[in-house]
Amino acid sequence: MSDRIAARNLPSKQAQTGQEFYTDINTVDFTYDTNKVLPEGSEVKAYLLVNETIKVLFLIEEDSPVSLKITPCASAVESSVLYKSISDSKDYEDDPLFEEQVKPTNPAGIQLDSYVGSAAHTFQRSVNSTGVYTVFLRPIESDTYVKFFLRLKKLARDSTFYPSLPRNSAIRADSIRRKSFTVSWNRSQDETPYGNIITYCVSVSAKKSSDTYCSLMSNMFGDKLPIASKSRGFFFPWEDEVPKKFQSKARPVKKVKPREIHYTCVDTNTKYIYTQARPGKTYFVNVYAINKRTNMSSAYKKLEVKTKKRKQRDRIRKLRDGKLQELEFKKSKLRFDFKYDLKNTSDLFLAVHSCTGKVTLKVTRGSIRGESVFVKKVKRSSNFTLENLKADTYFIDIVSRKRDAPKTARLVVSRKQSKLRYPILPQKSEVFLVDNSTTSNSLTIGWRVTKSRRKFCIYQKEISVRRKRRRNYNQCSNKNQSPVIDSKKVKCMKIRHQTPNMVLNHQIRNLKSNTLYQFDVVIQLGKGYSLLYNSLQTATKQHL
Repeated sequence: MSDRIAARNLPSKQAQTGQEFYTDINTVDFTYDTNKVLPEGSEVKAYLLVNETIKVLFLIEEDSPVSLKITPCASAVESSVLYKSISDSKDYEDDPLFEEQVKPTNPAGIQLDSYVGSAAHTFQRSVNSTGVYTVFLRPIESDTYVKFFLRLKKLARDSTFYPSLPRNSAIRADSIRRKSFTVSWNRSQDETPYGNIITYCVSVSAKKSSDTYCSLMSNMFGDKLPIASKSRGFFFPWEDEVPKKFQSKARPVKKVKPREIHYTCVDTNTKYIYTQARPGKTYFVNVYAINKRTNMSSAYKKLEVKTKKRKQRDRIRKLRDGKLQELEFKKSKLRFDFKYDLKNTSDLFLAVHSCTGKVTLKVTRGSIRGESVFVKKVKRSSNFTLENLKADTYFIDIVSRKRDAPKTARLVVSRKQSKLRYPILPQKSEVFLVDNSTTSNSLTIGWRVTKSRRKFCIYQKEISVRRKRRRNYNQCSNKNQSPVIDSKKVKCMKIRHQTPNMVLNHQIRNLKSNTLYQFDVVIQLGKGYSLLYNSLQTATKQHL
């Protein structure tokens, strides 16, 4: 309120009767509650009903700076400030009915400011014209208390009621983990080396942000029904009904559950570590600088922190009997976990093929970290038989070494050996040249075979120079796709009965003399996948 309003006191009874007269009327409450005129230099607290607009006034009699701070509590608000000039043709300084003389020359007024939000907002101008300023205010979420603080002249820094915030009033997230995070902020400009009056408080919530300190108090403790001031109105009997009707319409917000907001004060510290976070969750962090002398506060800019997600273990896939699994290893994924339900006591057959490098096969019972049943390092392709396993759930892990990634592997599991529709290479899987078989136009190659029924195909192609096979050469091919590219098929043969490590030979004719060739042998089981033997590179003799 202007200096004139503050100076307009109630008539002194002593001046009229010569006797002392006492009253318990608070002039600040009387001025605001009766006329909705904001006093200067005093914080006024008002209760607002949701979606109902109220208006409050303040009067400026001479050009001067103005600062009006509006602090919403339980709800975001929509506010605007309108200006109307007044006629100074009459001297109303000593007129007891001065309000009737305050006539706006522009009925519509000029809008100077508007704001929508839940944070504290300050309408501030360095030079303001003489006139009436009207503030319109409407809560948009719920009933709420709102605080007003008006200043019409520049005050010395020592008399500042609200703590001054630093230029950079943002909260910083210094460290974010799965279950904790660290925040920090810059110090208030009002801090002093000795007898400091500033303390900092922090609130953390996963539900909502408390953008002002009174918003935090409303959320933590709930709001009370508005109570009419003792000095309200002019003491007419009908005025007693007004606050009763207002209270009947009021719906104060209730306090939240105790664990929804974490609140603590950290004295003069400017760093705080929150250790009760949950992985992968978003938290709203608010910091308040509080003046311990005036109990007034200023809020830093809110911060949203999202903790890191928990390292979720990949879902353990269930293996289907006889179904081939293609595994693609990466540096970020070096392990594949599967489970297989064995309903009756029986043997379990496994076919594992490491297409590049080595992998480790682990079989456990009951859980991934349960009783160890089988462990084996596998290079190339191998078949394993686990005999007389009891009915239970078995977990099968295929693990790759980091230095060998990326690589591929394949896995087939079945209770019946006939369902392992996957070819197996012998321990020595090279194609070799039969001694003394090379001529200028023919030669004989050989390769070892396993004992089961297989189909073999021979391929040839001319090459210009000998090439070394890569160390981690991928031996696997896609189904129904030949692993040999740009090669001529020489012959395919099916072998039904053979002994382990038996050698097959085949003579290849119609070759060019003194020419370098590459020969490949591909093994295939039925219409399934194909595997490639290590190639043979050799040259025919010079024609004499």
